[in-house]
Amino acid sequence: MTPRERLAALLAGQPTDRLLIDVGTSTLTARRPHCRPASGDGRRYADAVMHLPLLADEELAALGSQTRRCGPSFAGADIDPEDDVFADRDGVRWIWADGEPAPTAHPLGQAGFKEIVRSQREVLPQIVTPSCLDQANRELVVVADVPSPGLLDTAFRLRGYYELLEDMTEQWPIANALFDQSADAIARDYEVMLRALHGEPDLVVYGDDLAFQSDSYISEERFSFFLRPRMSRIFSVIRSVTSADILFHSCGAALPILRKVVEMGVRVVNFEATASGMDLATVRRALGPNVVFHGVLDFVALATAMREGDRSGILQAANSIVAGWPMIAAPSDNLPASLGSADIRRVTAFLERLDIPTLLHGDQRHAVEMAMDGFATA
Repeated sequence: MTPRERLAALLAGQPTDRLLIDVGTSTLTARRPHCRPASGDGRRYADAVMHLPLLADEELAALGSQTRRCGPSFAGADIDPEDDVFADRDGVRWIWADGEPAPTAHPLGQAGFKEIVRSQREVLPQIVTPSCLDQANRELVVVADVPSPGLLDTAFRLRGYYELLEDMTEQWPIANALFDQSADAIARDYEVMLRALHGEPDLVVYGDDLAFQSDSYISEERFSFFLRPRMSRIFSVIRSVTSADILFHSCGAALPILRKVVEMGVRVVNFEATASGMDLATVRRALGPNVVFHGVLDFVALATAMREGDRSGILQAANSIVAGWPMIAAPSDNLPASLGSADIRRVTAFLERLDIPTLLHGDQRHAVEMAMDGFATA
């Protein structure tokens, strides 16, 4: 089976021969930057804040990824060398500290209704596509990356975390205006990106961190009132331009809300399996057998186990595949810069060799032994 055939089988609830492997491709599976980005450094990034480096098709192939990316290509931020501060497309100001950005100022933090509805977002930069996108008989899976943070993320960035939560409690007109502006900007970005493509992607990523490690940021009731109608509109815009399935991401303990997202027709979900109540078995029971999981493998732990020849650690990864099936094999977080390409390739080479029918029929140990047979761990 080709990677695209495997994706089609997963979505149809049909058996597959091997795993579909996604690594280094989108903002969900990308490698973290080795150093602080800089304007004019010539590098291109998958997003304007985290600065996750874009990998060329040949780099993705060298990692063993069976997916390719299309989406915006951002230049490095113009970071002030004196205070490490930069601004994004919405005017949110960030500080680059300890290898990561953190927001320091929100453009609509004190804004009234009129200022909110007049706010503008900069246009998207160039949209880049893989060479295989327009090939009707291509074998690789093409993932359309996020052109924008999600609805709650965007509103938090524009207004501020505590300010937005207070608005949802005490100032509904302000909260509604913020979410309307955010939804309009996000929908416009997706439409611009997808209409710029000269071919049809297979998956479209939508990411919105709805929760933290132990709980959701908002209740199910507030999600249904403030977010669901607008999120549904964004999804409708995406579906009006492409037939690709939506790959939905949220960090944190988001299971109650994730159920509602799946009710909106989402078929592929990426979530944080280490958050409270988000273990694979619990999420699988809650979402049912037809939702495809993505991004639930600990690549760092598996790379360490592969390097050290730790069969118990490798078997643990195999057990995660069984617990999460049906699934796309992808890392559970952005890959740290310290994880070398050779380690990543060792992991994907092992995953390529796993016989899925054997694994799913209860003989995980035998499936691992077959995949490891003759495989160099050094």
